[in-house]
Amino acid sequence: MADESGLKMEDHASALALLAEVRDYLMRLPAVPITRQLCRKIDAHLADPGIARVKDAAERALRDRTKLNGALYRVGGPCLSAELFQKKLTLKSDNLDIPGCFSSEELLDILCRGISLELRDDEEYARQVAAAK
Repeated sequence: MADESGLKMEDHASALALLAEVRDYLMRLPAVPITRQLCRKIDAHLADPGIARVKDAAERALRDRTKLNGALYRVGGPCLSAELFQKKLTLKSDNLDIPGCFSSEELLDILCRGISLELRDDEEYARQVAAAK
């Protein structure tokens, strides 16, 4: 889910987690006034009610998401991929220029005839893609 700026909630959650990690690192450094001042500034930012709402929404979006992936393979890798995120299904092909992959006409024909792809959760899909490389 994206906000009005187009950022995904996962991006917000990741940025806030990184900021908290940076703050923790800075606190482990020798006590220097400018470093402690920066840590107080980060603490104030993270404690801001608006930021807390963004963080809660981002965590809720990550917790509530349903994301599944699948792909149609031919020599060299996936030629057509499918991603289901909540109620949105996205089909795409990034590899039309790869020799041995389907041509755009072949893909269109496959889609017109209909195709079934087995969808898997993100982590399982990532493991399988990594193993295929």
